Amino acid sequence: MPWLAWLACRNRRAPWCATLATLMSVDLADGIIARRIGDAETICRQRRLDGLADAVLFAVAPPCAYRLRPQLVREEWLAIGLLLAAQCASVAACLLRFRCLPRYRTFTYKWSAGALGFALAGRIAGGPAAKVFRPAMALLTLAHLEALAITLSLDTFRQPMASLWRVHRALGRDDSQSHRPA
Repeated sequence: MPWLAWLACRNRRAPWCATLATLMSVDLADGIIARRIGDAETICRQRRLDGLADAVLFAVAPPCAYRLRPQLVREEWLAIGLLLAAQCASVAACLLRFRCLPRYRTFTYKWSAGALGFALAGRIAGGPAAKVFRPAMALLTLAHLEALAITLSLDTFRQPMASLWRVHRALGRDDSQSHRPA
């Protein structure tokens, strides 16, 4: 992350985009590797460190992107506004309902957040790769809306939740089992 900030401060757009794409590749790969290892302690450690790295990345990348391409906010205000609204609604609902952040680790969120990292690098770099930015923003917005729906569907906070569909399947099983005669 310090390298990203240093590159942005020096207006080094191409190396910044390459570094961000590399970081996103490592972010996706470390989770896959941890799950393949299969050790519960390794997965737990990876999730803890991954959450911290994601938080730092999502705090550092937007100001860096703004420094490298200030017109991005003006050009993409609607997509950015919709994403922020969905994220704020998801976080607020989970904080109010369960007093914690919505860390469900859904399939949609994991892949759309990774896709947005690559898309942001493409959008900052310009050219044909910039065209994937809006679809990636839309997917991440949908992922936050899915997290909101999961929060509103659950009686108690549970994680990980692979998808809203799986939550409803699990709740359907719980309901059908509670109504069965003994």
